[in-house]
Order: sequence, then C-alpha cells, then structure tokens
Amino acid sequence: MIDLRQLEILGTQLLLALGEDPEREGLRDTPARWARWWQEFIDYDPGNLDATFESARVDQMVVVKGIHT
Repeated sequence: MIDLRQLEILGTQLLLALGEDPEREGLRDTPARWARWWQEFIDYDPGNLDATFESARVDQMVVVKGIHT
C-alpha cells in the first residue's frame, strides 16, 4: 500500500534539497501532485488501456483525455 502522506513529505524534502521553497506560489501543491503521480505510476496496469487508436494517419489530430494534474 502506498503512503501518500509520506510521499508528500518526501516531495517537500526534495524541493528543499534543491533549494526551492515548497510554500511559494506555484509549488504549494507540487508535493501532493508528485505523490499522486507516484501512486498512479506504481498502480499502473499495462492490461488496462484507457485509449486505443483504431487507425492513425498523419493528417489526424490526436486528443488525449483524462490526464490528472
């Protein structure tokens, strides 16, 4: 089981180690986003595809939905 709170703490420590202020505007939510990304990365199921492409041509635009930020 993934401990999101512990990951947030690690994300904060990483920002501090890089000389950043985790409380400054633009970084306040970064440790939480980073923790959620790790959770999604670890829980990845390669057998579960949310998007499939039946055909692809160079003149078509690809739209990707459901990207969590």
